[in-house]
Amino acid sequence: MELQKRIGRQRIFHIIDSYQLLGTPPDPLGQDRLEQLLNTHSLEVLEVAIANCLMKLWGQVPMPRGQAFLEVLTDHLKHQLPNQLTPHQFQQITGLAMIEAVLDPSVVIQ
Repeated sequence: MELQKRIGRQRIFHIIDSYQLLGTPPDPLGQDRLEQLLNTHSLEVLEVAIANCLMKLWGQVPMPRGQAFLEVLTDHLKHQLPNQLTPHQFQQITGLAMIEAVLDPSVVIQ
């Protein structure tokens, strides 16, 4: 696996692990589903979609995790919903800088 792809996967797993989005302990079916999403979508799109779903679900107590979170994420990806986050908001949620390709509205990432 090339370095850039490994870094992209690490960024996604950082977000997933930080919020325990696969559940505690992690749901094995959720891990399989996440791998499918990682193989189906670009890492940049998946990363921003996760952050957008976190923002959308922030007020729900308890926040959906495991299969419930992955259903929301899959729906977000299926409908290709636009990014609703500013770079600052993305950084506040994830602790990561937003990837430059996502910042340019003329770039369509699929």
